[in-house]
Amino acid sequence: MFALYINDLIHDLRARGLGVPFGDGAIRTLLSCLLIADDVVTIARSGRELQAELDTIASFCARFRMEVGIKKCGIVVFGRPYEWYAGMQWFIGGVRVPTGCALLALGWSLG
Repeated sequence: MFALYINDLIHDLRARGLGVPFGDGAIRTLLSCLLIADDVVTIARSGRELQAELDTIASFCARFRMEVGIKKCGIVVFGRPYEWYAGMQWFIGGVRVPTGCALLALGWSLG
């Protein structure tokens, strides 16, 4: 049943132009998230874009009366020194999402 709804999240993210460019030539798209079962990993180019993705997810969840399991959430920043994002905070549904240097997501260790 969840699979029927989750495609709307992908559509919502793409409609807002969120994600990182992926592919080249004739096959080019925005990669905004990775999905497996009920887990979602978002991919953003900036802190501002990440917050826009989190806001989109919060709106999606509200529309379908779902809740985000904030205890399972985390943010990992790649390719930037810690000083770049130290002090930055991101929120989903008004709740701060923890930031760390590593995260277990979709069964993979990221970080």
